[in-house]
Amino acid sequence: EVKMAPGTAALDFEDALRHLPQVLGATLMTGSFDYAVRVACTDREDLLQLGEALRRHPGVRETYTRLILREVELARGV
Repeated sequence: EVKMAPGTAALDFEDALRHLPQVLGATLMTGSFDYAVRVACTDREDLLQLGEALRRHPGVRETYTRLILREVELARGV
């Protein structure tokens, strides 16, 4: 997740994400963080490098990383 600095243009940040090969997509959200960024990294070093690249962007104020351990699909009746 990424928290943007005040005054940062969302489209500028979104354009920067397009140049990071690990980024699969991003979601602009409400709440304390502005974006949830979905990534696929090859290993810990790749994740570390991505985090550093994100933090170097002048509009990024803070990042928060969570790893998905398992996703559970629930069948729902219509």
